[in-house]
Amino acid sequence: MTPVQVAVRDGGTDRLWRAGRAVALTALSAVFAVLLLAPATGLAVLWGGLVPAIATSLFVTPVLWRGICPLATLNEAGNGIGHQATPSPRTQTILGVGGLLLFHVLVPARLLLFNQDGTAVVAAGLAIGTLAILLGARFAVRSAFCNALCPILPIERLYGQAPMVQVERGRCGACTVCTPRGCLDLAGTKNLAQIIGPSRRTHGWLLTPFGLFASALPGFILGYFMAPAGVGASAMQVYGSTLGGSVASVLVVQGIVRATSLATSGALLLLAAWSGATYFAFTGPAVARLWHLPTSTGVALGSLGVAFVVWWLVRARRTLHLSAAL
Repeated sequence: MTPVQVAVRDGGTDRLWRAGRAVALTALSAVFAVLLLAPATGLAVLWGGLVPAIATSLFVTPVLWRGICPLATLNEAGNGIGHQATPSPRTQTILGVGGLLLFHVLVPARLLLFNQDGTAVVAAGLAIGTLAILLGARFAVRSAFCNALCPILPIERLYGQAPMVQVERGRCGACTVCTPRGCLDLAGTKNLAQIIGPSRRTHGWLLTPFGLFASALPGFILGYFMAPAGVGASAMQVYGSTLGGSVASVLVVQGIVRATSLATSGALLLLAAWSGATYFAFTGPAVARLWHLPTSTGVALGSLGVAFVVWWLVRARRTLHLSAAL
């Protein structure tokens, strides 16, 4: 494919991005080794350190994580195998819906397996990494995995609507528009408008795949943290809790948006903040338990997380109003 847009960067910036990718890939390999050799320590590092740090970085800007993500690096490595084709819009939609489903399957699986079994985490990580390579070998650039099937992509989209800092994309120096519509790296803050389409001008956005995901997310997170975990938990209990929370959340959001005629942009910001605040409120105490810290430390961490989300929301609303005024 012929490049149609080139990101002009100096050599130092490119070297910095390459170094970041190398560090991230090396760190992932090291975490996998610790998960196999010292599972308790590896699980604490992963769930009590790396994952909350990545989640926080998405509020700052998803470009940073997308620029160094090891799975994206593996996806790019797959581009060197075989001959890639551009996925059709139908294929892209199917892969995108598949990513939404993966998110709702893999996250609750933490309570049943991944929070307690380091070997299972490594096996799942290797399986997803292999899938990223294969999709990179089959489809052009990052069109199939990073821009469609990746289970973290919907979260990146939600917080990418109002990043706290603007950073030039770290990958795809020469853009071939492998993803014509809704590429987070190319469209930036406009990617949600492109993904949702004309329905964003009406309440129809609530019934789009992404609209349903965003509406369900606050209840999904609450259902996750309220679900039983560990040896005594059953799949029915865990998935029932997250599914029940998701359905309740969708119904509540549908009712509020339709009753108040809340604009799509404002509703998505509030959903992002509601979801983020719920996540950090529960994650703070969870991190403290993983590291055997006092309960007060967990409460403090959770409170800091919620305050950070409120700060993000205030900045995001101001940015949105300024953009509308221009």
